[in-house]
Amino acid sequence: PPSPAIKHEVHLGEHIALVGYDLPQSQLSTSEPMVIRFYWHCSGPVPTSYTVFTHLLGPGDEMYGQHDSIPQGRARPTTSWLAGDTIVDEYRIDVAPDAPPGDYELAVGMYDWATGDRLPAFDATGRQLPENRTLIKDVTMVERESK
Repeated sequence: PPSPAIKHEVHLGEHIALVGYDLPQSQLSTSEPMVIRFYWHCSGPVPTSYTVFTHLLGPGDEMYGQHDSIPQGRARPTTSWLAGDTIVDEYRIDVAPDAPPGDYELAVGMYDWATGDRLPAFDATGRQLPENRTLIKDVTMVERESK
């Protein structure tokens, strides 16, 4: 199966795990979108179609970018996943033009679009994560280059 550059184990619900991600660029500017590729692993049937949320959080936990979608741009809903599948899922997150320079993190998880309920999220040790999301750190916003 495909393998992520950065290992990051988070379990969502009963049969979904985020096993890692690729972050082509950890330094961002407001002039270009953030790109991230997630690697999901399925261990059993998923009867609900879940939506992935990505929230780019900056200073003061303010949100400066967001992209929510059914995996693979709506092409691979979680209801189509089979045990043993690894799903590679890329997101492009537009950065708000007023995003200040500094350290950022990306909050990631899944929710049921019909109810808004998030899937319970657990770290590799089985500890439930606050707000049922994982945080990807080491993202830095730099000053936009002037032309």
